[in-house]
Amino acid sequence: TSDPDPTPVVPTAEPITANIQGNIVDENNQPASAVQVKVGSQSALTDQKGYFRIDNASLDKKNALVTATKDGYFKVFRLFSANAGTNQVKIKLIKKELSGTIQASTGGTTSLSNGSSVKLPANGIVKDEDGSAYSGTVLVYAAYINPANTDISQVVPGSFSAIDKQGRTMVLTSYGMLAVELYSQSGEKLQLKEGFPATLTTTIPAAAQASAPATLPLWYLDESVGIWREEGSATKQGNKYVG
Repeated sequence: TSDPDPTPVVPTAEPITANIQGNIVDENNQPASAVQVKVGSQSALTDQKGYFRIDNASLDKKNALVTATKDGYFKVFRLFSANAGTNQVKIKLIKKELSGTIQASTGGTTSLSNGSSVKLPANGIVKDEDGSAYSGTVLVYAAYINPANTDISQVVPGSFSAIDKQGRTMVLTSYGMLAVELYSQSGEKLQLKEGFPATLTTTIPAAAQASAPATLPLWYLDESVGIWREEGSATKQGNKYVG
């Protein structure tokens, strides 16, 4: 038997009040208007140029979290170190496209164009709102995030800051990421049932395949603080990681 996972480490807060402004673009690098941007309890909408500004925002010197939401796109989480002046951020949205559908009762796999895939277990899906069992059709929205892209700093969820299982703070090097959300046909958000893991397959960028280790830890984004946390591991199989 293994020891239970330790209580998640919460970074020590270093509050600061400062201004934040920035620009948000869509998947085609065009200004994204009407994006709802939130920092703590404050919010703003981007204008026609994709610009937003929030004055006297409640930030953090090391781990300031800003989120951005727009219909048709994955929710953005951006983590940065704030200063006392006006903080500048640039965000690129990730389009939320339907990768495929899977029957919750039987499970199945849906694949992306680059060879990455999401495999859901049979009878392993619940409604996110109340945890009740779900047995219908699962709409799988998925996108591959290529760490080799030049705009990765604008796209990466959170940042590359992470906390491992021992509570150590570190900076990650990525060999590929997936954004995945599950919904019912009526628009209910779905989630994996406890003890029923999904199998994720991610394609390793061509330039990184030679240096990619045989196994590596998996990480998920803790949306409450915008930091990656270690959970599980993946094994290299050809030019892909499976975990």
